Amino acid sequence: GLQQFGIRAIVAPSFAEIFHANAMNNRLLLVALPAAQIAQLMDDADDPATNAVDIDLVAQTLTSRSVQARFDLLPRHRRMFLEGLDSIGLSLTYRAQTEAFAQRHWAAQPWLRDVAARTRQRLDGGAARIAP
Repeated sequence: GLQQFGIRAIVAPSFAEIFHANAMNNRLLLVALPAAQIAQLMDDADDPATNAVDIDLVAQTLTSRSVQARFDLLPRHRRMFLEGLDSIGLSLTYRAQTEAFAQRHWAAQPWLRDVAARTRQRLDGGAARIAP
């Protein structure tokens, strides 16, 4: 909902864990800064001439009229923002590695492949049928 209103980032002293995970995985940038710097940002916001905030994802910095701060991002979140990926898009960048792992796994343990489907076929094939 926040992104639908055009909000691209939220700056606050802290974030609840579930909100942080959901927001970052959906590319809503969350920047945690000390409360004193948040207060300075709020003071800057009072004046339309000075209320601009620049967030540099490459340098991981936030700059306003009176605040110059560095913030941390997990490497995966940084990559997601820089490459324009959500969590599914990020997962898909590992598709080749995932498929290679699956091929090695099935080659080493072929008896595990499609166990559920084969079991269901056996059960369906041997089930007693009752005519209507």
